Order: sequence, then C-alpha cells, then structure tokens
Amino acid sequence: EGMDRAALDAVRVEDAVLAPSSARIVAEVATAYPAAAGLRTFRREFSFAAPARFRVRDRLESSEDRSLEWFLHADRPFAISGAAFSSGSEGVALLGRVALPAGARLRTGPTILTAPGQPGSIEQGRKDQRGYELVIEPPAAGRVAEFDVSFEVKRR
Repeated sequence: EGMDRAALDAVRVEDAVLAPSSARIVAEVATAYPAAAGLRTFRREFSFAAPARFRVRDRLESSEDRSLEWFLHADRPFAISGAAFSSGSEGVALLGRVALPAGARLRTGPTILTAPGQPGSIEQGRKDQRGYELVIEPPAAGRVAEFDVSFEVKRR
C-alpha cells in the first residue's frame, strides 16, 4: 500500500547548499510519480532565504503532450492579482509571485479530495473540501513545462 519504495529510492538530490540563513536543494523527483504520469524528468530547485523567503523552480518533461500544471495548497483561500497571489489569516500572510510562461494563467479554488468508494466503485466515494489550491495552467498541453514561484511569509 502507498508509494513504491523502489521508485522513492530512485529520487536523487543533485545538489544541496545549506548555510545558517539560506538553503538551496536541487532534486530529480520524477520517479516519485506513477509511470502513468508519463514523466521523463521532474527537476525541482527549492531555495530558502531567512527569515521567510522561498522559491520553487520546476522543470518537467513528459513522454507525450500533457497538461503539466503546478499546484500550491493552503488552508485559506488565495487571492490573485495578475501574476501575484496571497493567502493568509489574521496574523500571517503568504505573498507570492509567479513568473508566468507566455499564455499561462493562475486560477484558484477549493481543493476537493475523493474518499475511496465501495468495492467496484472505488472512485465514487464522498467528496470533501480540504483547503484551497493555487494552480498555474499552461496555455496548452506540451512535453515540457517550467515553473518559477517565489513567496514569503509576513506577519500582518
């Protein structure tokens, strides 16, 4: 049950630079996804700069044309203004910006999870809202997608 351990063992950290006030980690994570996803490569670069700045840069390549989207999940709704987004509560805000590829768009909405259904109808279970999502949608299906998202956490 769960993830294929051999697939997870094939995930590789290609580079890691850790300092007292920053970090940068680059990993190849395509094997963490099922073969049906058709990913040839999924390279993620995650950066942190103290006290609260983050950057995620992803490059995905698939074996055939696919709608390669990028998701960020949060407990609170997102607001979108052009390539900028925000989410937060009374005391803390998540403020971000996306380097949108030409023709791509941001959208937001509730994150809906489907519980397993009865035997024979496993995908027909109860649907529950579990927070909210921000999605980068490319203009068309393709074999390569690149995403670059920066965000920071601020006290209000």
